[in-house]
Amino acid sequence: MSKLLFFDIDGTLIECNLGIYSITDSTKQALDELKQNGHDVFLATGRCKCFITDGVMSYPFSGRVMVLMLNIMDNLFIKQLFLVKQLRQR
Repeated sequence: MSKLLFFDIDGTLIECNLGIYSITDSTKQALDELKQNGHDVFLATGRCKCFITDGVMSYPFSGRVMVLMLNIMDNLFIKQLFLVKQLRQR
């Protein structure tokens, strides 16, 4: 059974505090193996595209979910939902 797997950027795919701004080769290999086994791997982040490094954007994810926000102001919930999804053709 194939699965949809979502990966965050900070502390998962890269670690800016440690100077790691690109997906490491070992992580790319693990993501590639998941895809070869029939799973879809997605980038999931609260960042907008302009704040995602080329070292992350260059990986061929199955799709991306970016900039999901929830603002709370004076007990009034203002929801902002912006989904960017790019699914590969099968």
